[in-house]
Amino acid sequence: MLDACPVMTRGYPLQIHHAECELNFLRLARLLPGFADGQSRRVAIRFAPGHEDTIELRITERSPYTAVIELRQTRPVWGEAALWISIRAYLDARMAEVTGCRQSRRLLPRYPYPNARGLARDEKWQQDLLLGEWLSRCLADGCHADFALEALSP
Repeated sequence: MLDACPVMTRGYPLQIHHAECELNFLRLARLLPGFADGQSRRVAIRFAPGHEDTIELRITERSPYTAVIELRQTRPVWGEAALWISIRAYLDARMAEVTGCRQSRRLLPRYPYPNARGLARDEKWQQDLLLGEWLSRCLADGCHADFALEALSP
């Protein structure tokens, strides 16, 4: 499908990237309706018996046309490095894109390869796809964990 798209920009089809950003916005809108400042939600995801992970979504900044959302993995299943992604949602355009992650506070559209940080040429595109996979998993298999986690907190 990627090869069939005639317009290529910076190594990947721009239309497909925009479609993924639009889908990410719709996924976020289902998880955080209204995009209110300070709004947050925790979602528990069960991978296998005894392996549960928790994702926290929090709106850290809100303006009339944009919202900045932080996605944080609070109980990582694999390894000690928890997932952290910064997302900017464009409320007027109804698109959401990854603007930073644990490895890079600011993502460029394209990187030279090889580079000192070991980033792929299309790192931004890959981060947007990863965001889509996590949000889809939260919507498909996640359960609302806010009350359960608050009850466990001292």
